[in-house]
Amino acid sequence: MSVCYHAGMAWFTLEAIDGRRLLERLAREDAIALPLIPEAARARLLAEQAGYAYLPSREVVGSGPTLVRQQLDWFADFPEGSAFTAFTTAFQALWDAAMAPLNGGGFATPLNLNEMMLNRYEVGSIGITPHRDHISYRNLVVLLVLEGEGLFRVAAARSGQGARAVPAPPGHAIFMRAPGFPGFGDDAGRPFHYVAEITRRRTVFGLRQEEPPGARAARTAARTRIVPERS
Repeated sequence: MSVCYHAGMAWFTLEAIDGRRLLERLAREDAIALPLIPEAARARLLAEQAGYAYLPSREVVGSGPTLVRQQLDWFADFPEGSAFTAFTTAFQALWDAAMAPLNGGGFATPLNLNEMMLNRYEVGSIGITPHRDHISYRNLVVLLVLEGEGLFRVAAARSGQGARAVPAPPGHAIFMRAPGFPGFGDDAGRPFHYVAEITRRRTVFGLRQEEPPGARAARTAARTRIVPERS
């Protein structure tokens, strides 16, 4: 197993991402999971997040045919010097190196992972029902599973019919298309997905590119309980 070091920390269990193969798989499969970080890196991130004050999400988002139910807590106010910020910087560099031979990978805009968020699902949570991430998220979504057991699935429709599981044990990252992914329009570029069957607390660190930066915060600032928006 190869290990990639950044600022003295072995953040990754690989020296490079095979960018061409990853993009080809995502074009076919909507979302895939790959082993990404070694145990020491996972333990460091878990230890830091244990001291964070997570916020509860609203259990119902949207209405009518786009209604989404969710039971999760979240955190996004990372302090200066956070290990999560260091990890994000290291991952951005790893990704940029993977895309350099591919002229950026054909994304509508260069990938810039400018939003970080932790989601935590407790045992017995319903997780989150089939939804698509907000259209302000672009190019690629990366979800690093830090702990727990639960099923992540992608589907062709909001009903979830014919859904495909994407197994991702702790230490794995789920890569999922977002609008701006080469060859896909805004709707096809953001697959329906959901999380269910939480049998052990599941904590996931999400990295996204938001355009314009801060759009999510602006959408939710007026709410009594600020929550990640889904549609």
